[in-house]
Amino acid sequence: MHVLDSDVTGESATITIWDQPGNCIDIPLAYAGPLWQPARNHSTKSTRDQTLGQDVATSLGGQEFVNARWQQRKVMMEHDSLGDADVAVIDRIIASAAADSNILFIPDPAADAAALSAAAIYGRMSAGELSNPYGPADRHNQSFTFTERL
Repeated sequence: MHVLDSDVTGESATITIWDQPGNCIDIPLAYAGPLWQPARNHSTKSTRDQTLGQDVATSLGGQEFVNARWQQRKVMMEHDSLGDADVAVIDRIIASAAADSNILFIPDPAADAAALSAAAIYGRMSAGELSNPYGPADRHNQSFTFTERL
């Protein structure tokens, strides 16, 4: 993953990939577009998970033989402090995700490049119910699940 240091505006983006002899290159997904960050950060109640695609054969003696197929990351993000202005943007993101668009989620955009590459998820997003647990305050709660598209 590569995140630019500043905003860049243009009509197209060119990505050049140099093939190294003997290597396998697999570039299934790419994103170029605007990023949005809510005014306040997400909750520490957020969690991460992984789904493992495995074929497991178990012998009569109980030994397991695992054939690993794929690994898919998932983030369940809880946001306890979305403002009214944030909710308007979130509604547009949810509509885009519902139309099967991939969503890029970067948990800590201030992290260094290596941390961004390791933590970012690009894929499907689903959203939980929007609530207003703080009464008249400009604070809303909503949960989101980001599932890496393989």
